[in-house]
Amino acid sequence: MPGIPIHHEWEAIPQYIPSILSVCALLNGRWTNMIKNVDMVICCAPISAAALSGAFDKPMTPFFIGPSVDLKTAPNRTDSDSTIMQFLDKAYTEKGPHSVIYVAFGTFFFPPPGSITHLTTILDEITRFGLRFVLALSNRSAILDESWMNAHVQAGNAIFPSWANQMAVLDHPSDQPTNAVQIATLHDCGFELLQVRTGPARSKAYQNGREVEIVGTDDAVGKEIIEILQLSKGPMGEHQRRNARLLGRVIADSLERGGSGDLNLEKLGRALGLV
Repeated sequence: MPGIPIHHEWEAIPQYIPSILSVCALLNGRWTNMIKNVDMVICCAPISAAALSGAFDKPMTPFFIGPSVDLKTAPNRTDSDSTIMQFLDKAYTEKGPHSVIYVAFGTFFFPPPGSITHLTTILDEITRFGLRFVLALSNRSAILDESWMNAHVQAGNAIFPSWANQMAVLDHPSDQPTNAVQIATLHDCGFELLQVRTGPARSKAYQNGREVEIVGTDDAVGKEIIEILQLSKGPMGEHQRRNARLLGRVIADSLERGGSGDLNLEKLGRALGLV
């Protein structure tokens, strides 16, 4: 439309969800009214806290309560957990540490049919690289070729649980800290598994490695994941894993009594009238 800046759908919604714009339009009035009447903001990411501090007409201090993750793995285990742990234990025995990649898209989204070949290409290259993978299929719309899945299961390369205890998987020594999100954020790589959703996204979160041109073909996707795996197995990967472990320790310590996270939670309690 003349006079209106160009706005691409993927700039706000990197996941391909056809119905999301109509939902946004329906809820826009409620969101606008809520923003006018909000008294405090609680968020789980530093980048959100920084953005929210200047997003309102009136001065407002956001409460950063730390990442929304469990600090300890739940003690109760299901049959699915047991199967996954057996797979990870076997991979650790046969392949050593950092020999499994965990892949999950959550319960709400799964790559559309047009991107499935990109996903399977990535997973095939992971196994050719000598690694194994766990792909959690928790979304009911998650459909993959049964013969392809069975071939990987029979070869001992992968398992496809309907649900996985993520903390238990990520705590296991066989797992690489290169799951779907961390491939980009920890290794500064341009292609993360989540990007098979729509192809090239435009936000900075999807542009950590601009030296890799994303053209959307299976061959290009396979080439990219090979480069990423080589980085993850090299000195850079070890350096980033060390940083991730140190960061995890800082987060855990901050929530101990007297830590910065504990003190901020106390401030939040006071603001809510709970302390």
